[in-house]
Amino acid sequence: MTQNFKDAQNVETKDQKQYHLPARPGDVADLILLVGDPDRCDEVATHFSSIRYQDEHRELCVRSGDYKGVDISVVSTGMGDGSTEICVVELCKIVKTPTFLRCGTCGILDPDIGLGDLIITSGALRLSNTMDYYVPPTYPSIADLDVQQALIQSAKKHKIHYHHGLTATAPGFYSPQSRKIEGFPVEQPDLPEKLGRLGVLNLEMEAATILTLASLRKARAGAICAGIASRPQNQFFDSENIAKAVQKTIVVALDALHSLHQNT
Repeated sequence: MTQNFKDAQNVETKDQKQYHLPARPGDVADLILLVGDPDRCDEVATHFSSIRYQDEHRELCVRSGDYKGVDISVVSTGMGDGSTEICVVELCKIVKTPTFLRCGTCGILDPDIGLGDLIITSGALRLSNTMDYYVPPTYPSIADLDVQQALIQSAKKHKIHYHHGLTATAPGFYSPQSRKIEGFPVEQPDLPEKLGRLGVLNLEMEAATILTLASLRKARAGAICAGIASRPQNQFFDSENIAKAVQKTIVVALDALHSLHQNT
């Protein structure tokens, strides 16, 4: 089916179907759970009692449905800040009052944090330059206080071990996170250690982008990640334990969104 887009500046159809995101106004709820992996959308959707909308395009997947009487959407951003920037901007074009909650995985920087523990972001360091095209380098990436509190209360309610503090967002997975791969130089070989000494708890690839764009849009946003790799201990979870850790983040995140709806 042929789709006609408005122009090169505003790439959407007349009914606001987005170029990348497979959605238009009304398809996505105000409460949005953001995951990186498209397959994780279906994992989240198993917690919905019904699904009213679903579609996917490239790495962007959308599922909207009922969670305990509340309309919630889960949308995949893909990996990294470039794909995430596209996803969040296009969501903001079709959702008037969005609340964004990143639900993902991360590397641990603090030796006192155990594998499988959850980390709730208070603010994020921008190690990428994508957001420099929106804001000055000194512009902070801060999580909304209501979202932080909802996540903390949800983790306590479910008796899930969590930590609360600073996150760093890297622009890639290998050299940008000081992983030494033969044939590829690493410009900052001790970056995880430096960040850890500064009190940064975890390292991932999307949170700062989400928080910065949400701030510009005057939208609520936050992030919660499961620690699946310990950089101080040089350990990485197996696939079974990763799946269990991801489920914990989903449970806490959905409950937090539900609470935010009730307290709005």
